[in-house]
Amino acid sequence: MGGEGSGKSKRATDAVERLLAAKLESNGSRIEDELLILDEEYRRGASNMSSSSLDSLSSQVVEHLDWSVRSATASPSDGLGDVRVNLAGGEKVWIEIKAQTKKRRFGDITQADFIREGTDFLRQYANREPDFDCLVTGELRYELEIDIGLSEYSDWTLEDLWLADLLLLVNDKKKRSAGATTSSGLRKFVAKKFFLQFCEEGARLIRFDKLGPIADVLAGEPIYAKLKLSNKSVASIQVSAGSPPSHASTDFTYHVGYNGAPGRHKLHNCAVSRSKDLILFELK
Repeated sequence: MGGEGSGKSKRATDAVERLLAAKLESNGSRIEDELLILDEEYRRGASNMSSSSLDSLSSQVVEHLDWSVRSATASPSDGLGDVRVNLAGGEKVWIEIKAQTKKRRFGDITQADFIREGTDFLRQYANREPDFDCLVTGELRYELEIDIGLSEYSDWTLEDLWLADLLLLVNDKKKRSAGATTSSGLRKFVAKKFFLQFCEEGARLIRFDKLGPIADVLAGEPIYAKLKLSNKSVASIQVSAGSPPSHASTDFTYHVGYNGAPGRHKLHNCAVSRSKDLILFELK
């Protein structure tokens, strides 16, 4: 939802999301439909992963989750994840999917845009950091909605606002939709959402509350934000939890005005790889 799958690979990315939803529902006809699309995309070079590879990995993920599923929807209207799953007991969970079918390694996660728009974290950061605020001007400031304010969440900490961004709850509407209008509501939602990445190396899955930086914030660790300037963007903000960001320890970077786009914000591999309870699935 944040951006991976744009351009030539979008059809394959969308098919992977629908395939997982169909697998969760055990819907044989829908599974076959998506595998046909993935086979076409593989043959025309829009994906480096065969339909059989993605079929196998998706099956392993579904088997591991072992959910009793009432229904599963790709690209749900609530916008809270790439797949929304209604469990038999009435609970809802969401899965955020990065289907990088043309990338070789898990470490290529940084090449995907995790978020593209303005966020409540950026608005609060601009309010608190004059050096950043003065850099975001004109049309860029308008596109990122820096000045729309934080009417409902002005008293939230930067830690909570960043945690919300990692869950893609980037504005008031998304927070209300998730029932995350308070810090405690945010912490309830974080355990209802999963991160899933596909690439040529395999697949990896983790519940968001177990993701390294989120686990740190939930345990009371502070976040550190470092403003940087480069020739590729108007400004970037490196963020890490528990210790100051460095080349090897940055968990997330906000890029504003990056290569002509208002926002291209990136999750870094160390945020995932340092996580406890990370589940890896290998190609068979």
